[in-house]
Amino acid sequence: MALWQTATSRAPQPSKTFAALGILLCVTVSAFFGLVPAEVAASAGAVLMVLTGVITPRSAARALEPRVLALLAGSIGLAAIVVESGLARLIADAIADLSTGTLGLAIVIALATTVLTNLVTNAAVTYILLS
Repeated sequence: MALWQTATSRAPQPSKTFAALGILLCVTVSAFFGLVPAEVAASAGAVLMVLTGVITPRSAARALEPRVLALLAGSIGLAAIVVESGLARLIADAIADLSTGTLGLAIVIALATTVLTNLVTNAAVTYILLS
């Protein structure tokens, strides 16, 4: 509720919408097609958001909460363990066995993601499914 009240109390800034969407599109496309590593694209996108004035440097610094950064670092470590232990391969094989066709694969991946996010963090699931 507090987040909703905070968001509604701020005036929309339509002049910055197109810049934000353009940066988001560039980051997504460059990471998706492997033009640059995803972490480089995301970092560049964050820097561009500040340089273009979409967000202020103060807002960007406030977004970097130490608890969130620690959670992400731990999640990536956990996911790396899952990948190295072979559990990720087991999960991938199970997904491949359960899916038939493109639609089936999409459904199985969605279900696997839903189940896994109840067991580990979203960052860990992302790392596991992308590895």
